Amino acid sequence: MPMVRVWKWARWVGVGVLALVALSLALWVAGAPGMARRMATRQLQAMGLGDVALEIRGVSLGHVQMANVAAGGDRLRIGAVGVTFRLRDLFRGRLSTIELTGLETEVRLRDGQLDLGPLAEMGAGGEGENPFTQIQLRSCALLLDLEGQRLRLPVWGTISDLGGGRLRLHLDATVEGAELRLRGSVDTNAQDFELTLYGQVREIASLLAAQPWWPKPSVSVSGPVNVEATCSRDKAGWRLRAAVVQPAPLQVTAVVGGQSVFIRSLGVCGGIELADGTVQKAGWTLRASDIDAAGWHLDAADATASMSGDALLVSLARVRGRGWSLTANMCRATGLANALAGKPGDIRMETPWWELSLEPQQLGAGGPAPQVASHAPITISGRASLRATPNAKDSKTMWSWALEVPEAEAAWRSGEIAFPSLGVALQGVEARLRVHAAATAQKATVALGAGSAVTVDAVKLPWLELLKSAQGPLLAAELGGKGLAATAAFGGDKPDWSLDVPELVLKQAEADVVLPNGLGKIEGCRGEFAFSVKADQNEARIGAAGPWLLALKSAQAVLGGELLSLGPAQLGFVPTGAVRGVAVQLAGADAPSAEASFDVVVKGPVPASFGQWIRGAVLGAQTEFEGGWSAKGGVHFAANTVSGIEAAVERRVGEAVLKAHLPEGRLDVGVVVPSADEPVTVGLSLGTEHGGKPVTVSVAGADVTAGKAEAIGKATLGRGAPVVEAKVSLDKVAVQHKAAGVAVAGLSAEVPMSWNSKDETQGKFAIERLEAGGVKLANVAGTLRVADARAEFTAACAPLKGAKLSVEGTLDASRGVPQGTARLSLPLFELKDENALAALVPQLRGLVASGTFGVEGFARLAGGQARTTLTITVLDGAFRSREWEADAEGVFATVRLSGLAPPLTPRKELQLVMVKRAKIGALDVRDGFLAFRLEPVEEAGKPLRWAAFIQRAEFGWCGGRLYDENVRLDPQAAQHTFTVHADDLKLSEVLPLVAGERASGVGAVSGVLPVTLRRWPDLRFGDGELRAAAGQRGWLQVRDAKALAPAVDAVAAAQVPRGVSEAVKEEIKKQVHKRIMDALSDFEYDELRVVFRNEAGRFMTRAFAKGRGRTADRQEIGGLNLNFSDLDTVLREAILKTRGVLDRPRR
Repeated sequence: MPMVRVWKWARWVGVGVLALVALSLALWVAGAPGMARRMATRQLQAMGLGDVALEIRGVSLGHVQMANVAAGGDRLRIGAVGVTFRLRDLFRGRLSTIELTGLETEVRLRDGQLDLGPLAEMGAGGEGENPFTQIQLRSCALLLDLEGQRLRLPVWGTISDLGGGRLRLHLDATVEGAELRLRGSVDTNAQDFELTLYGQVREIASLLAAQPWWPKPSVSVSGPVNVEATCSRDKAGWRLRAAVVQPAPLQVTAVVGGQSVFIRSLGVCGGIELADGTVQKAGWTLRASDIDAAGWHLDAADATASMSGDALLVSLARVRGRGWSLTANMCRATGLANALAGKPGDIRMETPWWELSLEPQQLGAGGPAPQVASHAPITISGRASLRATPNAKDSKTMWSWALEVPEAEAAWRSGEIAFPSLGVALQGVEARLRVHAAATAQKATVALGAGSAVTVDAVKLPWLELLKSAQGPLLAAELGGKGLAATAAFGGDKPDWSLDVPELVLKQAEADVVLPNGLGKIEGCRGEFAFSVKADQNEARIGAAGPWLLALKSAQAVLGGELLSLGPAQLGFVPTGAVRGVAVQLAGADAPSAEASFDVVVKGPVPASFGQWIRGAVLGAQTEFEGGWSAKGGVHFAANTVSGIEAAVERRVGEAVLKAHLPEGRLDVGVVVPSADEPVTVGLSLGTEHGGKPVTVSVAGADVTAGKAEAIGKATLGRGAPVVEAKVSLDKVAVQHKAAGVAVAGLSAEVPMSWNSKDETQGKFAIERLEAGGVKLANVAGTLRVADARAEFTAACAPLKGAKLSVEGTLDASRGVPQGTARLSLPLFELKDENALAALVPQLRGLVASGTFGVEGFARLAGGQARTTLTITVLDGAFRSREWEADAEGVFATVRLSGLAPPLTPRKELQLVMVKRAKIGALDVRDGFLAFRLEPVEEAGKPLRWAAFIQRAEFGWCGGRLYDENVRLDPQAAQHTFTVHADDLKLSEVLPLVAGERASGVGAVSGVLPVTLRRWPDLRFGDGELRAAAGQRGWLQVRDAKALAPAVDAVAAAQVPRGVSEAVKEEIKKQVHKRIMDALSDFEYDELRVVFRNEAGRFMTRAFAKGRGRTADRQEIGGLNLNFSDLDTVLREAILKTRGVLDRPRR
């Protein structure tokens, strides 16, 4: 029973439950979908969707599917709405899930105005709790209509209720491979939110290609990029934080302003934070590499920047190209926010430090010159500021800007600049410049401060070598106290610029200059030059800004094989005149031109030398230089005046010393160029000052004085060889050589000289008085002309009455070695005045001469050697010397000399002199001749002096002949010994010379007698003899036998026999003495011989005679020997019996 009751109860309970369930289902089906539809409609309206109409298409226990959704017109569409709910929540007015499928809303951009459409009302539906747990978005999209270009952005995700009117968003979107994720929360009651957007763009190129940008940019970007942005709003306002991160570099290609830009690798990362539209802080880093833009290539560019408020700070920015880089630190910019917001105001940028580094090799890359290289870069660093202001819309330019670099420094060291086409290179170049620059859109100015300098350590030149010989740089260019200023204006039809350099000082340190091919060098050369430069678009002028200085220790050059040395010397250049130094106009309205005006002062003395023995000194000089030049034609001129030249020269000439002194000299130089197509004419005048002191020269005892010396000429320089025409003038020239007895007075000359000229003008010279070796000539005149390297000359004078002496010749040095010829002619003339020759030649004083004379000569210079031929002719000459008591008559001679220094005759040619009669003292000869030649006396293979070789000398004397052969006479020999041959001398003429009237005779003797001549008239006789020919008899008569008594006594004593008494001896001696003396008074000889001997320092004469007396007793003498001493004195007195010879003091 109890079990039955229990079962019944359970059945009724089950039936009741089922009935309740059925009733609930009936109520659910009848009311739940409508309730859910109404709640969904209210919620969508609360979200700001406006009027919403939903049509239920399907119902389940916990889900209602609705379609045919109408909301917000054509700009908001919903394909379907699904609602998921629970019964208990539904009765409490809450849905679990609202599913929106196919939601599409449109945002439009028209004329720059953004129209959000239905989205503008979303989120403004009211306050309180949200009546759903979450909203799911499926297959939704955001339609963007940007100026007619449409873009569809798919969106999906969930919106969850966090309670208290707060929503959590978890939305995703994609567009052309880019993924966007929106995460965050929204307080629908307070309208506060905090949203974070995560964006991942795998390929920007695809994204940009699909975007409807207007106007569409010519840009292509490929590569990924990630974006993260957080936006929040609360009571304090709204705040935005955004960051960009790159997982890999981008590649960018664009066309900007018609120029292509390509970035192979671009990296960007950074972030920004805004509060209520104001930038609180921002920072980003940009890195790019391998950039090509408008023909420029950049290797890399990177920057690190931050922004706080309205200030932008770039802590580091670098741009690097091929061989250069630009770096800036701590750049600060203000006013950017206002500019981006379209507010008026300036943008100001300040850069406390920036640096441009440039590899010098890039300066000459791709160009012909110059080429620059260095181990160190050129750096330019300093600070800068920029101000930019947006212009009005109707302005031609969008911005007005002003750039200023108030302080910068450019530096370079260890550089090299080469000019290949010129073969010039500058090494060790260092520069340090102080720069100030300012620029606007209309004008730019650049200034270099005082002390800016460029130095060069070495210079390489193709034609000479510079060797630094002092510490420091070789060359230095430094700006003066006012620096340099340059300006340029933009925007005009023509360029407008200017350059002003008040003072640029160029200094050259002490250096040696070596000329090529061993031609010479300059040692210790240094200089300092100050320039000024003014230039603009019309003209450029270069001038001297102050005195110039040029100094050298020594200068050496090889001229004609000789070494020219000069220095030390110092030259000062002082600007004078209206030009004030130098003025060069390079370009402008007129043709390029130049002017110069200087006073050049040479501080003496300046030593000089030429060759081994030339020494000199320029004691001082004052120069006035004026010049002008123009390329447009007309008269171009340059003039240089050097006055106050004082010079002394000392030169070794053989064993002599030449000394020359120019006390006051003047040099004038002029240049004339009529036009650019006509030849240049250079005028030159060098000479003594008018009324100044004369020029003096002394050499080897000769003194020369020139009252006036001047050389005036011109050179014409055209396309061909230069043409030179000049004239050398001398006046009041005197020459004196006391030792040689040479004197010239009143020499004047005008000598034309020319090169490559057809001018055949003859010059002339005249000598009032000429004295040489005592010979005095008057009125010597001639002609002289020098053309190219050839000289032609003539000279003529009348040394004696009826005598006309002339000389003519040429000298040619065109082949390097001088060569020439000269002819001397003194035609035969009759000298009637016997005293004229002695009057002309003082050395011949006392010589009386007459006859016919002539001289012909010829000289040739070739191969550096001179060959001279001189022929002297004498016809029927007569000479008489009172001093020597000598005379000669009937002299005929033709003597040909083949050399004058020393005088020589041809080697194989004998010269012949014939004399009809000659007498010196008592020595009277007749009908003689002399055959000789003059031979050289050589020393070290060179002729030093002459010696005479007498092949035969023969004269008639004392009825016979005297002759000698093969005798050599050297004037410088200590003595000469020769043998005189006597042939058939008549005793009738010989005995009167020896014994006077004391003896006479008839017969003839022959023999030889050596004679030694030391210094005339020192005659010495050697061993010789005279004898009568065998079988030839003669006789002797002694009228005064006293001279023979001693010799006869000696003979008589020898005849006394031995053993007799003294009385007998005396008697015998008397008888013998008497017989001999009687026989000698008139003696006939059969044999006669005289022997000469030098014994014991005495000259002994032994006479031997054999014969008989011619008296009545005919005393026979078988052999008589007579001995005499000191007969040489008697012979010398007999030969040189003249007071003029014996009484002359010996030298």
